[in-house]
Amino acid sequence: MIEEKTLDGRLVFPRFSVLIFSFGINFDNVILIPILAHIVISMGGDYIMAGFVVGVYSIVHLFTNILSGFLIDKIGRKNIITLGLVLDTIAMLLYYLSSSIPLLILTRIIHGLGGGFAGPATMTYLSDISRREKVSRSMSMYGIFFGLSYLIGFTYSGIMSYYYGYGALFASTAIFLLILSVASVFLPNIYSTSIIKEKALSVPLRDIALKPPILASYLTSISIYFNLGVVTAVLTDVLYQIGMDHREVAAVLSTFIIVSIAIQYPVGKFVDKGYGEYILIGSLALTAIAFYISFMSLTTTTAYIVSAVFGLAHGLSFPSSTGLISRNTEPYYRGRAKGILFATIILGAALGSNLGGLIAEKLSPTILWMVSSLQAVLTGVIVAYISLLRK
Repeated sequence: MIEEKTLDGRLVFPRFSVLIFSFGINFDNVILIPILAHIVISMGGDYIMAGFVVGVYSIVHLFTNILSGFLIDKIGRKNIITLGLVLDTIAMLLYYLSSSIPLLILTRIIHGLGGGFAGPATMTYLSDISRREKVSRSMSMYGIFFGLSYLIGFTYSGIMSYYYGYGALFASTAIFLLILSVASVFLPNIYSTSIIKEKALSVPLRDIALKPPILASYLTSISIYFNLGVVTAVLTDVLYQIGMDHREVAAVLSTFIIVSIAIQYPVGKFVDKGYGEYILIGSLALTAIAFYISFMSLTTTTAYIVSAVFGLAHGLSFPSSTGLISRNTEPYYRGRAKGILFATIILGAALGSNLGGLIAEKLSPTILWMVSSLQAVLTGVIVAYISLLRK
């Protein structure tokens, strides 16, 4: 039975449906991570072109996140979720049809629009229906479902690509997203109070983004996802070069997600107790360590170690950043705060994929691993400074 949500953020609506939607809008992107750079290179592209194709999604996604945040606060959450899922469904059908790099780029643009709308909307919806004192734990559940989308997506992508080919992978994912698109129509509209709508745009973006805990969350997200962009655009193909096949690359990436999923809910509890910014700093330190290991020696064995350490870093950062933002915002500007968070995530991924591809092509992947480690260290110092100023 669906019940009404009260305006103070308490909810009596089951979370499972919106978590499934959050799973879906990330799953369709995850299945591409182990294979997209390889597809571009097989079409005649190089590392730079692979980084560009990966990054097009991120660039479109970034600007759509900002627009989505405004729409979420102004007109509500539900319709934006449906719009995003429909666009993602169309994108999957176009991936199935793509036979050239230009068509693949167009597909990436549509895919970026879909994810850019639906991501902030699902996260904001879940924040709204969570009690403030437990919101970080709710965000950890969001992170866990995102993590499951990676775990299942990597595995599904590896198996389907290896045994049935890319066409079957894209067609089956399109059917799944179509089902979710239809199901999203039945979500209750929980954001319909005129008083909240009137306040929706009253808080400037600058005032939202410069709150110390929110700023620390944004900077950490850029750093963490910069390195995930590096993984997507370069590391996966390097793993193929050192002798791994689709299944083995999927297993390495799955290690990252299993570790991340395992720690997110306990981390959410610590964030709810006020330790969020300290956890962000720890996540950045672990990221630096992971890529330093890659710099020292990337083999079939150390690849799993790097993946596990980076997974631990991600598992620390996601519930911390999302929880801090949820705890430091009000419903009438929460959509924009979440939209900016998603924008920082995508900005990091775009920088990582494009700059990572450029550095790997012009210098070497080994130099790229060191750059990735150093930027995490620098971001950790900045976040620590912001946290000290707040105290």
